[in-house]
Amino acid sequence: MQLNKELYKISKENVFQHFKTKVFVPNWPEVVKDYILKGGDAIDLFEPTDGFHPSQLQHEILAEVVWVFLKTKFRYALGPLNPHNAEIKRRFGDQGGF
Repeated sequence: MQLNKELYKISKENVFQHFKTKVFVPNWPEVVKDYILKGGDAIDLFEPTDGFHPSQLQHEILAEVVWVFLKTKFRYALGPLNPHNAEIKRRFGDQGGF
């Protein structure tokens, strides 16, 4: 928690010449709560070998959480949309984002 506070402080007090910063700390209790409300068991989110490291499922959920954060709070980090998206979709169809 102390490191997170320092990251927020650095981000707010500094302007960097070549990049912008934004601190993102997932709300883990909320992530776990949402997973449980959807019918999951919290234990699924942790590696069974040590009970500490995130499981593959937790990484998948975190990826979605980060993506939503980027789209809503730090759009700059994603860069501009590809102007050729319509042509790519016409040529190759919708491949599910892969």
